[in-house]
Amino acid sequence: MADDFVAAPGEQAAVADIPIGEMALPAEVVQLVAFVMRPSQASVKGATLDADGGSYDEHRIGKLGSGSAHHIR
Repeated sequence: MADDFVAAPGEQAAVADIPIGEMALPAEVVQLVAFVMRPSQASVKGATLDADGGSYDEHRIGKLGSGSAHHIR
């Protein structure tokens, strides 16, 4: 799915709006899922965990008028 998203505009255009400048690798997403699925994390219910390279924060901060979040790494 990500390959199709990247293929049309190219990788440089696809990551242009991601503050850390790269997309998450599947292995990184798997690590997040594995962490949340641990019995010790049973209290993590109904939470949204964004693996978006800081894009959500960038757009939220921009909407609040606080400027760009490109410096957050």
